[in-house]
Amino acid sequence: MNYPIWELPFLGGGLLIAGVAIVHVFISHFAIGGGLFLVLTELKGYRDGDPRIIEYARFHSRFFVLLTLVMGALTGVGIWFTIALVQPDGTSTLIHNFMWIWALEWVFFFVEISAAFVYYYGWDRLDRRTHLTVGWIYFGAAWVSLFLVNGILSFMLTPGDWLETGNIQDAFFNASFFPSTFLRSCVAVALAGLYALVTAALMRDEDLRANMISYSARWLVPAFLLLPIGGLWYFGLRNDKSEAPELAGGAYGIVELPAGKNVTGKSPAGEKGRAAPDFLLQQLDGSPLRFSELQGRPVLVNFWATWCPPCRKEMPLLIETYDANKERGFVVVAVNLQEGDGPVRRFAEEFGIDFPVVMDRTGQVAETWRVGGPIRGLPASYFVDEDGVIQDVYFGGMNEDVLRERLAKILPSGDGS
Repeated sequence: MNYPIWELPFLGGGLLIAGVAIVHVFISHFAIGGGLFLVLTELKGYRDGDPRIIEYARFHSRFFVLLTLVMGALTGVGIWFTIALVQPDGTSTLIHNFMWIWALEWVFFFVEISAAFVYYYGWDRLDRRTHLTVGWIYFGAAWVSLFLVNGILSFMLTPGDWLETGNIQDAFFNASFFPSTFLRSCVAVALAGLYALVTAALMRDEDLRANMISYSARWLVPAFLLLPIGGLWYFGLRNDKSEAPELAGGAYGIVELPAGKNVTGKSPAGEKGRAAPDFLLQQLDGSPLRFSELQGRPVLVNFWATWCPPCRKEMPLLIETYDANKERGFVVVAVNLQEGDGPVRRFAEEFGIDFPVVMDRTGQVAETWRVGGPIRGLPASYFVDEDGVIQDVYFGGMNEDVLRERLAKILPSGDGS
């Protein structure tokens, strides 16, 4: 069976993952900030000598446990379930690359869950000091869990030096790790205040309601003051794309398709039935390749990356197909997406790739060809005929039958063998 084994028409599996993940993020970040809120609110009640604040904290803890432990567990499992359906190869890679990080995270997750239950059921069973200590243990374990998971999530956006070294430390402490950890911590505090406003508004005692609404609202102030700073830090460092090298006459990237090479009468676009957008990219050997100069030959343009499991799985089939059809003019152009020469060269040597491998260092070509997002992910294959017109497009790893069917649309004989 060819992966992914399950797909959603129109929306795509990526949007399903995003939908479940967004709900989980609002719950899981509240689980961190809300834990801190409970401990400090309970402490406030003791210091102010106001048993009504203690009673509010107790009431809020019930809402907290139900939302974070029940709904949090359902949406957390839901994320793993959906990513395993949509992209099992990628999920497997993520687990194996960070096996010990996941193991450590589960230890803290177990402490977090255990402390949450002890805290909730300990209101009448534990003395004041012990109860507060359990609350602090919960918050500490929850934040460390965020710290560990964020290292993995930020790696997926900015793998950084790991692409060259393969070192787990380079993967975990990547360029966006610290700013995103700071941002998530701010969001957790802000959500604690927002959720507290909900429960505070439900209090029947008017004086207590006004007091707790004011107290909860103050939790939003530092978070919203720091969030813009964290955002600037995050988006400033996350953009780790290398600049396109200069070439005599201009930079590498998208170039204008000569009018005489556009037979469609429409502007070039990365869509079926449109002229393929022209580009000028650097090959691994340093020489330039202009795509429009390949007109007159059937071309398979394949966007890929070394970190993409389906790309790795698909590559031997592309090499075999190229070797079988190159005498008929067929050519494969492998467009690597925003990686360094080192890992790409090692990948090409490992598989023995002898067709052109070009470097889309800024991602401009992929963006123009409309590669990326939840539906148009890697690998992405464009089947371009001798006139430079895209006859078919396929997103995801191809098996032999899928490749043969589409190749038949551009080969002169109509045979994709």
